[in-house]
Amino acid sequence: MKKIKNLKKIVAAILILTFMVNLCLTVKANTTGKTHTITITGAGSGHEYVVYQVFTGNLKESTGEMGDIEWGTGVESTTLLEALKASTTKIQERTFNGEGVAETTGNEKELKEIFADCDEAYEVAVALSPYEDSSDVIREFAQIIGNNLKGEGVKAVASGDNYTVSGLTTGYYFIKDNKSVETEAQTRYILNLVKDSTIAVKADAPTMELKVNDSKNSYVEALDYQIGDTVEFQMIGKLPNQSTFSDYSQYKYIFHIELPEGLDYIDNSFKVTLKQGSTTTDIKVNFDDSILEDEVTIGCENIKTIEAISKLTDTENAEIVVTYNAKLNGTTTKTTKNVTNAYLEFSDNPNKTGASSTSTTLKNAASVYTYVLDIEKINGKIQTQKLDGVGFKIYEGTIETPIENKKWAKIGENGLITEWVTNEADATEMFTQNGGQLNIYGLDNKTYVLKETTTLDGFNTRDDMQFTISSTIGNTEKAQNVNTLKLAIKDGNNAEGDTNSLKFTLQVLNYPGGLLPETGGIGTVIFYVIGGILIVSAIILILPKKKKKEE
Repeated sequence: MKKIKNLKKIVAAILILTFMVNLCLTVKANTTGKTHTITITGAGSGHEYVVYQVFTGNLKESTGEMGDIEWGTGVESTTLLEALKASTTKIQERTFNGEGVAETTGNEKELKEIFADCDEAYEVAVALSPYEDSSDVIREFAQIIGNNLKGEGVKAVASGDNYTVSGLTTGYYFIKDNKSVETEAQTRYILNLVKDSTIAVKADAPTMELKVNDSKNSYVEALDYQIGDTVEFQMIGKLPNQSTFSDYSQYKYIFHIELPEGLDYIDNSFKVTLKQGSTTTDIKVNFDDSILEDEVTIGCENIKTIEAISKLTDTENAEIVVTYNAKLNGTTTKTTKNVTNAYLEFSDNPNKTGASSTSTTLKNAASVYTYVLDIEKINGKIQTQKLDGVGFKIYEGTIETPIENKKWAKIGENGLITEWVTNEADATEMFTQNGGQLNIYGLDNKTYVLKETTTLDGFNTRDDMQFTISSTIGNTEKAQNVNTLKLAIKDGNNAEGDTNSLKFTLQVLNYPGGLLPETGGIGTVIFYVIGGILIVSAIILILPKKKKKEE
């Protein structure tokens, strides 16, 4: 009788153990001996999924219970057990109550305490059974498996955005994502008990865009400015979806800005805000900027530590908005198309601690254009004659602009405007050379006046010339182009600019001074001599008459 009671206890223990294992590995029954297929959907292209067997076992078709649990062919069981028993990761303990329902005990334990007494595969499965699929224990368990894999696994076959693995025998499997596309994020490790099943995953990745301010707080892909101006840029970074973002314990988020030669970053000019709907929060204090020779970074090593971000219950429509300023310089390049490229570096692997594994978004471009004025100085009377040595100064404004409001250009020897000054005496006088040529680089879509300051001997000084540059810029996601470029001369003709080189040619005519007619040779001398005699004779005749009157 005693033996029967003991046997009942053993059978009961086996049933309880089987029940506990199946709480962790719940599936509908499949016929033992059949092979199965896993389909992974929603991952996007460019992934490589590999499946490794963690446990083997037998499924009872009528109940869906799994028994005879042993280590699978895809893991190094010895080192896996050692890693489980060494892990100090803190977790909330769970256990089964008297009714077989898993509950939290309220105690915090290290992972190694959960697996301290485990030596066999089924004991590990029992230790895992009270914990939910998305719990920290299961995630840590998956990471430890990922570090103790064996063999090459079975590669999934890609078909568009879906992936399938067929021919799998009954067991508990670990699915690893070997991402191959830089702009994608890696999928968190997946644990799955095989049956014919579909796993929907989405390893979402952030996006970013770069734009330039049109001075009216409207941001576009391309604009024109003049050298010396400060230009504000805006970068908008999206966050990954909530399910992806929550998979990470640490999330790196760094903007990279590739500066062209014509733009100088203004140190610490950046601002950072978190924007979601109508709510905007200043989070600049969590970000740093770093300046290299031709690249600037603005970022945070772990945005999950930012309070405003940690409070997000849903990252949908959440944006990290960065603005920064750069100055158009006039010292290094004559490039009229200053293209800035930027991209976002972000954490891409939730299966690794820290944020060492990163990917980047595609580069995004924003362009700042300046225009070139080519002057040709010509003899208005003999238009084949080009005039060298004529001096000019240029200012922003109109002829009617008050003196105190004029902005005069200082220009380097290379023709590049370097800065704008308010005093004409400080402005640069430029001289035509090499056949009446003069080039000025760095003008904007504005009105300017060209003033002739040095005139050649024998020529009349040219009146001030007022001209206006106008352009239209096409802003699209794929292309940024100057579509039209015109030069309108006050009281003169319009000229078309070259939309590729962004140049205008302005012909400035100078006319020689007026010549008075004269006779030449001996006739002129005789005229002078006779005139002199007549004057002397008149004086002689007048003097005697004057004396008589006095007497």
